Amino acid sequence: MFAVRTKFVSSRRRLHIPTSMLALEVHRYGPNLAGVGLNDSRRVPTITRPDEMLVQVHASSVNPIDLRFSEGYGRTTMNFVRRLQGQTSDELPRVLGRDCTGVVQSIGTKVTKFQPGDKIWAAPEPSRQGCHSEFAIIRENEAARKPSNLSWTDAASLPYVALTTWQALIRGAGLDSVRMPGKRVFVMGGSGGIGSFAIQIIKAWGGHVTTTCSSSAVTFVRDLGADVVIDYTLDDSTEALVSLPSFDVVFHTIGDDSAARHLKVKSGGTFVSISNPFLSTVDQRGLVQGLACAMKAWGRKAFQERVRNGVNYRWEFFKPNFKALEIVASLVEKEKIKPIVQSVHPFSEGLNAYQELADGHTRGKIVIEMKRS
Repeated sequence: MFAVRTKFVSSRRRLHIPTSMLALEVHRYGPNLAGVGLNDSRRVPTITRPDEMLVQVHASSVNPIDLRFSEGYGRTTMNFVRRLQGQTSDELPRVLGRDCTGVVQSIGTKVTKFQPGDKIWAAPEPSRQGCHSEFAIIRENEAARKPSNLSWTDAASLPYVALTTWQALIRGAGLDSVRMPGKRVFVMGGSGGIGSFAIQIIKAWGGHVTTTCSSSAVTFVRDLGADVVIDYTLDDSTEALVSLPSFDVVFHTIGDDSAARHLKVKSGGTFVSISNPFLSTVDQRGLVQGLACAMKAWGRKAFQERVRNGVNYRWEFFKPNFKALEIVASLVEKEKIKPIVQSVHPFSEGLNAYQELADGHTRGKIVIEMKRS
């Protein structure tokens, strides 16, 4: 056991850490989690930038994007970002996991908000190594203090879905606690991690929510606060969507937007999607041609929606945001938002968590607890 020491590590109090750790990582891209496995001797990462912190991870959630990353989705864009940031390590093996809760172990020389021993929750930038490991490097602007009223596992279910939703509704659609009251918002897929969080923050800020889900999730989604619930498994679900009044915002979360096309958006309203072809197009066509094709597709759609319907058409993506995490933590502590955790898996059975997610029809989130058996 030894304390981490590099030229970027603050001389303030540091906790002691081991040299190796357990990590769930992709060592080969491929379908059906074929290239994903546990490594019990991965080297504990070290601080290489003055704004970084070494965090002992207590829990981390599994997100659909992790499944796609394990197949190589987004690798072209991620590698480009890695090169821009000066990262020189190999692309693989890649640690999965997009958010976490944990305890700060050591801090870089420019970290001012946190001290070793602080309890945090965080969602790091996707091009870097993830959080499905016993220790992770987190930058100061990617973290906030963990809500005091939540367990490690409950808190770990929220950061990634909270920040993805934040980018869509707050940044993309311009809604917040001041502008939300009375707004009509459609959320596609209300029972999953993104949908269940989106419903709660919209209701916490006084909005009206309409959503879709399967028959088995109708009661669950209504209990979250949804005002109108459409069961998409019923034969008349398309008719139900067509008959709905117009919305201020349509939040498209999964799959193509064919079902969402039946919805009416008010003139001046926003159609915002986090399920778009940007990364896959770049993967297929390469960075330059793929970027051009993706932006052309977005521009054409945005122009059509603006000219024909007066609607703002947006693509949004996850982005680290410590201020948003602080606001969400406050809402959680006021019991305006609650974590929805379907199951918790021990780290030794982390692949089971991925398989459960791949099986579909989740209610909220699946979490991995980072404790060795």
